Amino acid sequence: MNAFVTGGAPISQRTWIVPRHAPLTPAPSGDSWFVTRYADAMSVLRNPLVGPTEPWTAIARVGQRAGRDFSGLANLLQGMLFSPNDPDHPGLRTLVRKALAQSAPAFAPDVVSAVVRDRLATARRAGQVEAMEDICRAIPTAVMANALGISLNTVQAIRKASLSIFPVYARALPLTVLAELEADAVAAESAILDELSKAEGGLAALVALNDAGFGFSTRTLARYVFFLVLAGVETLTGLFGNMILLLHLNRDARETVAADRGLIAPFVEEAVRYAGPMRAAAPRVALADTTVGEQPVRKGDMLLVDLEQAHHDPVAYRDPERFDINREGPPNMAFGLGAHACLGAALGRLEARIFLDAMLDEAPMVPVKPGLEWERHVSFRRLQRLDVAFEA
Repeated sequence: MNAFVTGGAPISQRTWIVPRHAPLTPAPSGDSWFVTRYADAMSVLRNPLVGPTEPWTAIARVGQRAGRDFSGLANLLQGMLFSPNDPDHPGLRTLVRKALAQSAPAFAPDVVSAVVRDRLATARRAGQVEAMEDICRAIPTAVMANALGISLNTVQAIRKASLSIFPVYARALPLTVLAELEADAVAAESAILDELSKAEGGLAALVALNDAGFGFSTRTLARYVFFLVLAGVETLTGLFGNMILLLHLNRDARETVAADRGLIAPFVEEAVRYAGPMRAAAPRVALADTTVGEQPVRKGDMLLVDLEQAHHDPVAYRDPERFDINREGPPNMAFGLGAHACLGAALGRLEARIFLDAMLDEAPMVPVKPGLEWERHVSFRRLQRLDVAFEA
């Protein structure tokens, strides 16, 4: 088995409380279901009778009972475009999609490639770097900051708030923790509102489009800027680190794709399936009685979609634990599906392909420390640290 799986990756850190790739299995709470098979996960994500949960409603109730204000945290959570079920959601997605289209020149391949190659060249000159921070996060941060016209300080404020926001989806948090998240959320929102008041680059397109026909509040715009930066930076940070490791552990695949750059896209898709940045989809809730696979699901039941298991389902993918750039099988679900699919999927794939192409032109990066440090995160599949040196 590939060392990426056996050497400490999140897939081996988790304790499976249900049989892997099993039919829907009830959670101990009795009102939730574990979804681990590829076909069932696909069914859930495409089912119009199933929608994402909205944790900000529970946070608002907690704050009301305790006499605390968590409105900053609630506002940012509502910006998660994979979550809202409210009537404004389609309009907000249309606004963001149009703003991204108008900002396309800032995300053009030559512009992104210049950022990627400059960062790799700087790392190579240094000889040895901590790749997760100096390469994997630095690249999407620079791309997003340049495209939206926001400062790196604002990106850092968003990052600080985003790092702790996903556990809200998984469990109830104590008031002290919610208060800390609220402080980070308020700081991030304040920084974004300041950027919106200046409205340069991609933000100018967003504001202009909104003023021309959408009419959403400035706070609403701020929450979606938060999500765009979070999605555009944090997911690619994880994917880039995994790709560095995959190239190191699969030298034959590296040589093959280096000789035939037409295989870059298949390599990226296999990397996303095999070691995608998201370990699980946002929890779903049945909006009406429905059926998933063979299992009837009642209105109000939670559905916990495990993307790791689904993407390693042997029914969907032959020999799923093997990394294979010539793999046959169904498309991966890493960027979501249906009404809440990732709006930046095309951009994410573009950045990953450009990153891979540039890495193939450089000397291979080799980990220089024994063992691998992985984040134990409810949502992200990401290396915490990866010290590398460039081969001579």
